[in-house]
Amino acid sequence: MPSSISNGARIRTNTPAENAYNALDAANRAIALHQLRLSTGKRINSAQDDVAGYITSRALKARNGALQSALNAVGDAASVTNIAQDGLDNISGLLQQIKDAASTASSGALGTDEKVAL
Repeated sequence: MPSSISNGARIRTNTPAENAYNALDAANRAIALHQLRLSTGKRINSAQDDVAGYITSRALKARNGALQSALNAVGDAASVTNIAQDGLDNISGLLQQIKDAASTASSGALGTDEKVAL
């Protein structure tokens, strides 16, 4: 009398093969992790690697971005200050020319036509 389970439906286990597969899978995952760390140059690439370290690294990256923005703002402010300084130097030069012209005109050495031309 045939059994109720046919030969194709039997559960077969090969424990040594499963153990070898699990060891190979673990080795592949470890190699993939090391390759990721080598390729990125980072010890922590995701929260899975180290949760506390990942949170700290994200906070440091945000802080770095804020400091970089502040540094850019300082550079922009220095540029604006240099432009303003150049403008003030030009105005100072023009005022000196006006002062010299007024001094020359008030000295009495110039005639009326020369004063008008000045």
